[in-house]
Amino acid sequence: MWISRIMVILSIIASCTFASFFGGNLAYGLFYFSLAVPVVALIYVLYVYMHFKIYQSVGTKTVVKGEPVPYFFQLCNEDKVTYYSIKVHFFKDRSYVLEGKEDTEYCMLPGDKQSLSSMMVCNYRGEYEVGIDSVKIVDFFGLFPMTYPLASKLKLTVLPRVITINDSKLIAVNQDAKQSLYPLKKQEEELTAEARKYTYGDTKKMIHWKLSAKKQELMSRTRVAIPESGVLLFWDLSETKGKEIEVLIVQDLIIESILALAQYCLKKKIPCRIFFSEEKIKSQKIYSETDFQSLYEKSSSVIFNTSFTLADMIQMSERSIYENQQYILVTNTLSQTLYTCLLPVYSRGNEVTIILVEAVPDEETKKLMDLFIESHLQVVCLSLGTKLEEVL
Repeated sequence: MWISRIMVILSIIASCTFASFFGGNLAYGLFYFSLAVPVVALIYVLYVYMHFKIYQSVGTKTVVKGEPVPYFFQLCNEDKVTYYSIKVHFFKDRSYVLEGKEDTEYCMLPGDKQSLSSMMVCNYRGEYEVGIDSVKIVDFFGLFPMTYPLASKLKLTVLPRVITINDSKLIAVNQDAKQSLYPLKKQEEELTAEARKYTYGDTKKMIHWKLSAKKQELMSRTRVAIPESGVLLFWDLSETKGKEIEVLIVQDLIIESILALAQYCLKKKIPCRIFFSEEKIKSQKIYSETDFQSLYEKSSSVIFNTSFTLADMIQMSERSIYENQQYILVTNTLSQTLYTCLLPVYSRGNEVTIILVEAVPDEETKKLMDLFIESHLQVVCLSLGTKLEEVL
């Protein structure tokens, strides 16, 4: 490219010098020809840009992160001019085309078509542009290689993955508990030896016959919940700092951890409630597939920008939570405030686990981790290359 430009400039200077000293039709003809070359090259590049056609499509507008989807693009020359050199550049930070090569150069005769049928993979959750990002056009002389952004680009909505866990290292399926987190169904209740006066509507099964005979009035056994543990998931949606790609990976790991643990609880029939915060602190129970699907839809578009901390959510949850529960916090940061807030939670018999998702923990974070662990608060680290199924 630079050699072509230097040669054109030298030819213009040489022809100008020749015309100045000798004159004549030949000299001026060479001079005007040397001036016309870059002008014609520039006009050609602009012409090709305005007339070439490019088509691309994806099999669907909504995909799941990491799953290949069909991708197709076609480059067409519907003109009467040969397109000397056209290169397409694909988006490659968040997605990639399996057979899309950046160095492929297309030289197209009039009426010619070049196409590619391949598979595309999206690396991160969110909504972003995929496929072809820009087109590079070069003239015959190689003077004006120009890269133009594609006017119409493909945009996909990428959903997070749901990683299936068969046996969780963090959640105990059968754990003794004195209280139940949610109202239990009938089959989850049992009668005790304690009794009360019979009331209308009590079944015969509830009547304490020996006590009724002794007191000469009908007495009914009381119904209490079968001890059952519950899992409380705390989803940290605070802002994530760092490089763009690292931020995307950290946020995806947080979301996928929440989804994996929630699905595991649902599969094992463990009562589960998720606490998170957007404009205000909210909670969502996971009782059924409908509840889980609602959580999944929320995770697809959630934004990490809340002003509430995990400590705020812990304090809010304490208003309605009983003892002997499993607290699991998924976050990308530790703090002294969170540590202070979790100590009384643990002292009341609750099991506490913090899943820390961070690219590279700094010295301050390492000191806080040691502090948490010394106080029997379990800390599990997830780095950017960690496989969730191996940790969770």
